[in-house]
Amino acid sequence: MSKGNNSPGLSKLAGVFQGMAKDQIPTDRLLDFGTIQSDKSLLTDTFGIAIPKSDYLILAELKNHTATTSSRSVGDHGSHTHTVQTQEGLSVGDRVLVAWVNNDAVVIGKIKNADKVI
Repeated sequence: MSKGNNSPGLSKLAGVFQGMAKDQIPTDRLLDFGTIQSDKSLLTDTFGIAIPKSDYLILAELKNHTATTSSRSVGDHGSHTHTVQTQEGLSVGDRVLVAWVNNDAVVIGKIKNADKVI
C-alpha cells in the first residue's frame, strides 16, 4: 500500500484479509500421503475429500516421458532405434507424496515399498 492511502479503515480491512488468508494455509501439514483414485482424483490421508484432477498439481517430472534415440549405420551393424521410458508416470491406485503449498496439493513423488525397489 502506498503511504498516501494509509487510513485506519483500509488498514483494518487489509488486516482482516491477511488473517483470513493465514487461516487458509495448512500449518499442521506440509507433507502428506495420498492415493490416485479411479477417476484420477487425489485422496490424501489427512484431507479426507477427493480432490478432482483439475484441482491438484503434479510435479512435471512425474509425467510419462518417452525418449527415442537412433544411431546411424556403423560398419556391418545396421542402424537401429531405441525407445526409452525416462520416468514412470502415475496410475490409478498409486500411493504418492503430496506437498501442500498454500492451499494447493502438489504430487511430488510416487511412493513404493523399499523391498520392491532395492
